[in-house]
Amino acid sequence: MDFYNLVVNNPDWAYLFLLVGLLGVLFELTTPGTTFPGIVGTISLILSIYLFTNYQVNYYGLGLIILGFILLVLEIKFITFGALAVLGVTAFAFGSYNLIAGGGNEMTISTNMIITSSIVLLLFSVLLIYLGLKAQKNKKTTGIESLIGSCAIVSKEIFPNSIGEVKVLGERWRAKSQQHCRLDEEVVIEKIDNLTLFVNKK
Repeated sequence: MDFYNLVVNNPDWAYLFLLVGLLGVLFELTTPGTTFPGIVGTISLILSIYLFTNYQVNYYGLGLIILGFILLVLEIKFITFGALAVLGVTAFAFGSYNLIAGGGNEMTISTNMIITSSIVLLLFSVLLIYLGLKAQKNKKTTGIESLIGSCAIVSKEIFPNSIGEVKVLGERWRAKSQQHCRLDEEVVIEKIDNLTLFVNKK
């Protein structure tokens, strides 16, 4: 019972649940399919809303927190290399400072909690941005561009600056070369343009 009263009467707990909830939902939105963070985030947000009903919430502060969250999602989706993330965390911090209206110092969120939470949120956003950039890079290298540098076998003789054909990974592709590449000769893919492979002799 004492622990319950401690949690209910200390807005830092409600704010902590809010932070965990936002982090969980943010991770779920940016990496769909990872169900666990989304579940934890949703439960934490529900607990946070329940605890905040014990205080006089300032809707200006709440609006800034929501705006900050939206900016963080946009940053991770479109990747502005930190511009929206900084604005989002700044809005989140100001919103947090103004979230509870009145009630005396004992009924406000501690400054240390706000600063720590803002730093955690910023670092978490940077991590998600890094993972997003890494995923984009991996996506590029696993597509058609991944064929560059690979070896292929000429399946239709290629004359300089004319269309021939090569076979790579079991598939036949149109191919061009500035060299004369004979049938069954091994060539290297130098670049790709409009589904045409540009090759040279190995």
